[in-house]
Amino acid sequence: MYGKYKGNLLIATACDAENGLLPIDFAIVESENRSSWTFFLWNLFFSIGCINNVCVISDRHLGIIAGMKAIEEASNVTWHHHLCMRHMIDNFKKNVKSKELSDQVWRAATLKCPNQFADEMRKILSASPQARTWLDQVPPHTWALCYDDGRRHGTMTTNRAESMNSVFKGVRGLPVTAILQQTFIRVSDYFYTRCESGKSMSGEHVSSMQQCLERTTHDARAMLVRRLDRSEFNVQDKNAVMYTTFLYSDHVDCQCHVPKLFHYPCAHVIAT
Repeated sequence: MYGKYKGNLLIATACDAENGLLPIDFAIVESENRSSWTFFLWNLFFSIGCINNVCVISDRHLGIIAGMKAIEEASNVTWHHHLCMRHMIDNFKKNVKSKELSDQVWRAATLKCPNQFADEMRKILSASPQARTWLDQVPPHTWALCYDDGRRHGTMTTNRAESMNSVFKGVRGLPVTAILQQTFIRVSDYFYTRCESGKSMSGEHVSSMQQCLERTTHDARAMLVRRLDRSEFNVQDKNAVMYTTFLYSDHVDCQCHVPKLFHYPCAHVIAT
């Protein structure tokens, strides 16, 4: 917030099936600290209910981590904190001061295969003792896509959430009561727009997923499939790269890791 009335406007947003933003909770606090974040996260907990395995993507603010820990201890649920890669890379650059290594860390973070991640990390750590020291303090499961068990759904940054700032443009300089009123009005308008957009969609899936499935189905037609047993298949893509897929009654898996990380079938699974 800026102007005569100081403080911070905290917002929690989720993504809907079309990757549109879904604002969930708002709070105006004096500053970002452990107490304010704990207060905000408890309100978020009550808003979404006692849901296990919630994924929270943010920067490394200690207040957020402390607030999540307090909720877990008191409610017997598990929440998972994952780092926004944009914030992490910014902090990495400040400490290591190497754009080349920063780009390598970003590339490592987005790799889907743990073996490829390990190879990339060996290059980074051998190139800079300073990078090794810094990265040793950040557990890979908090930032590497291949170790997040699909909780991120492929979302690596908070960029989309921060685009909510455009919805509140010109609001943060108003008195608190006016901020509350404008927040209600603008979020209502935003929900109405998203609702109308959803009504215009046809078919079994949202448009972005439908397009994704059409692309993967097209790619699957060029693949060769060999069945190994009742649930295991070898699939060779057009580049002659071999993948093993697994089809079970309740889930599917593939060596490309796409079904696990993004929660939709890859071309190798569709080919089988």
